[in-house]
Amino acid sequence: MVDNLANFTALTDLILDKNKMTVKTLSSFPLLSSVETLWLNNNELDDLPRIMDALAAKVSAAADAADEPPLILCDVVCRPR
Repeated sequence: MVDNLANFTALTDLILDKNKMTVKTLSSFPLLSSVETLWLNNNELDDLPRIMDALAAKVSAAADAADEPPLILCDVVCRPR
């Protein structure tokens, strides 16, 4: 589902609302070093610590690949368990 995102090298805003995404999907994201705003509302995300770990790994990798650390705004609404 997310493999083709790597082709968008200048992408700054990514809205992935209502895509049935899971933490596993987030973990498989390609490195998107240009993304500054990420929206993940109304997906199948129900474990906020795991979500943040998955996103932090991508942000950390982006920071390592860039000249300056990325600034990322993330909006996630988790569904109740």
